[in-house]
Amino acid sequence: MTIVLLSATLLSAAAPAAAEMTSGGVKLRAEPGGKVIVRIGKKTFVECAPASGGWHLAGLISLIDKGDYNPFTGIIRAKSPLYDEAGAKIGEVLSDIRAWLIEEESGRARMSFTGFLKESEIRRDSRVEYALSRLAEGARRGLTQGDFRRHFEEFPYEAWTGRGPLRSWMLKDHWMGRPAPGPRVILIFDGERLSAAIHSRPLDTRKFQPGEGPRGYYMTYFEGMPETAKARIRDLYYPLIEK
Repeated sequence: MTIVLLSATLLSAAAPAAAEMTSGGVKLRAEPGGKVIVRIGKKTFVECAPASGGWHLAGLISLIDKGDYNPFTGIIRAKSPLYDEAGAKIGEVLSDIRAWLIEEESGRARMSFTGFLKESEIRRDSRVEYALSRLAEGARRGLTQGDFRRHFEEFPYEAWTGRGPLRSWMLKDHWMGRPAPGPRVILIFDGERLSAAIHSRPLDTRKFQPGEGPRGYYMTYFEGMPETAKARIRDLYYPLIEK
């Protein structure tokens, strides 16, 4: 069984962030195309690593009845129901799986485990890169902060650092995204105008071509900018990302 265990340090360092959503009832598998280990209901939030060969390595954090797991082995028993934070059933374990205990609470335990989902089983519009790309592709003029009102409601960006007219908003990556916690997307505004984005995964756009950014990130500029303006952005944000 190819189930990945997560360290407590990693889980505690990465707060819930840009989780993806299942497109319908889906089957979590032990490996791509392999044995089905969990059934998950539609519109369930999962946290996906970048797709590879049409499959996502996906992580799920859910509540389990305490009697349905073995605290010594970390095994969740077959036929155990899975619950969300509100106590609603979101799925069922079909065979014994190994998971990581996060914490226990009254009657239930919060646990994490991983498996594989088909890329088509994830709603495209729940991926921040897709949503950002559609917003950018559909704009007939330069994007402003006002154009991002709905985008910021749908994805949990946080105000980040700036200098002078430069302002930025960061969407943190989740525990499946990168080996070390960090940003998934940083939107950089020059005054009211969106000027650039630093992002860990490719955007779904032909209109804007990403370049190489710091520490393995992509760098995309959204407007025709002089090199001096690009250098001002790089000088401020690259050292922060590279730390």
